[in-house]
Amino acid sequence: MMRTPVLAAVLAAVTLGACAGSSGGDSATSSEHYKIGLIESLTGAYTALGSEDKLGAELAVAEINKVGGINGHQIDLLVEDDTTKPDQSVIAYNKLIGQNVLGVIGSSFSNSEFAPVPLTNGKFPYISTAASDEILLQGGKRGGAVLPNVFQPVPTAAQIGERLLQYMQSQGMKKVQILRDSQNAFADSGTASMKDHASKYGVSFLDDITFETATRDFTPQLSKIRAAGAQGLMVWGTGAPIPVLVKQYRAAGITLPLMLSHAAANTLFTKAVGQDGEGVIIASSAAVVGSHLPDSYPAKKKILAMSDAFQAANGHRPPEFAFNAYAAVRLMAEAIRKGGTKPAGMISALNSMTLETGGGYFHMSKTNHYGLSIDWSTVTVDRGGDLVPTDFGMAQLSKVKSL
Repeated sequence: MMRTPVLAAVLAAVTLGACAGSSGGDSATSSEHYKIGLIESLTGAYTALGSEDKLGAELAVAEINKVGGINGHQIDLLVEDDTTKPDQSVIAYNKLIGQNVLGVIGSSFSNSEFAPVPLTNGKFPYISTAASDEILLQGGKRGGAVLPNVFQPVPTAAQIGERLLQYMQSQGMKKVQILRDSQNAFADSGTASMKDHASKYGVSFLDDITFETATRDFTPQLSKIRAAGAQGLMVWGTGAPIPVLVKQYRAAGITLPLMLSHAAANTLFTKAVGQDGEGVIIASSAAVVGSHLPDSYPAKKKILAMSDAFQAANGHRPPEFAFNAYAAVRLMAEAIRKGGTKPAGMISALNSMTLETGGGYFHMSKTNHYGLSIDWSTVTVDRGGDLVPTDFGMAQLSKVKSL
């Protein structure tokens, strides 16, 4: 078989990574600063997402360094751009390993996340900020065992999907249409998980209607949605296509309740859609609606502290993505503090970690590398560009006494 230049380059990068991943981190103990790697989509289709992830990570590093760092060592955050492409994520990972980082925090783009994970050889600390559930499973497939060294401190597609199913049940929705990005691993994961649990909540889904990441004219899909006879529309997708879809959905005069995943839980989305977003149902983490949380919610003080600090530094409230990367840095730093600078010690620390941060309240174990409970997930509605909990969402949040 003839190999294209791009394929050859990726295969070479994978080979180098397989060699580096088993030893990365050890030599950093002699450095005055501890290095943590971050891979993000800073250019390409998901630039808006990756840029916010980077801001959240930088805030966590600044806070930790301000109080003395980790065991007296300052943190250096080394950032690489995956350009929203899986092959570039591999190259970015190998470059970071070559700079002796102690651990790597991965991209918010699920498709990119599947590429570098095999290079870690199950022995190098890797924290993903993407939400496709399969990223940390053996072979990247549903039903696989949890990888020993990969962690995912975000509301997963499965958790968000189940919370939205609960919302649908509360609204009496029994027949729902799914519209999903067929080129997006996160959308595939969310759709599959939602279908797995649908019967539990008395919901049935019509045959999927799909679009591609580059789609900007949704006329064919909207025609099918109008004719389907559903009681609501659930959209699984990320980034630029979603605001375009919402605007065309409104222009088409379709009145079905429109529901989106937590990929839209940010002001980047609400500003892009403007008044067309009014009334759109959006899943999110509790952190996104921090100012609306009941005072009894366990992590409210830390959420608000992180959110206020982020706004002071960047001029806007943090979106879902910023909270995720902030939490990832906090977890990686705690793993170094408790487990030392060798990969095995850090992984062991992560495998038994309980940590409250403004980006999540985590309880990790050898069998649970997600760390967040479904109580960290809620359902919001766009009201004048602000995401506020729905009545259902507020009722669920008010029940939470511990995380």
